[in-house]
Amino acid sequence: MPLPRDPRHTRRWKRLRKQLLSRYLLCEHRGCNRAATDVHHIVPVMHDPAGMYWFDTRFLKCVCRECHTHIHSVGASVDWKDRKEADEKGSGVG
Repeated sequence: MPLPRDPRHTRRWKRLRKQLLSRYLLCEHRGCNRAATDVHHIVPVMHDPAGMYWFDTRFLKCVCRECHTHIHSVGASVDWKDRKEADEKGSGVG
C-alpha cells in the first residue's frame, strides 16, 4: 500500500507525535525552555515523497509553536539540543 501524501493525517503519525511530546517536554531548539507543542520534520515532508523519514525519530524534533514558526519562516539551519542532554536534564520522561 502506498504511503499517503501527507503523514500528518494518519493514526500512525498522531500516535508517534503524542509519544514524542510526552517524552520531550521542552522545546529541543537550543536556548529555548518553553514547553514543546509541535513535532518538526527536519526533512520536510514535501522533500521526502517516498516517506523515508516521515516516522524516523532521528529526523523529528519536539519544538514550541514559536520556534516551529520561526524555523519555517527563516528556513535556516537550527541548533538542536542533544537528546541525551535533554534526558539528563529531566525534560524527557524515560
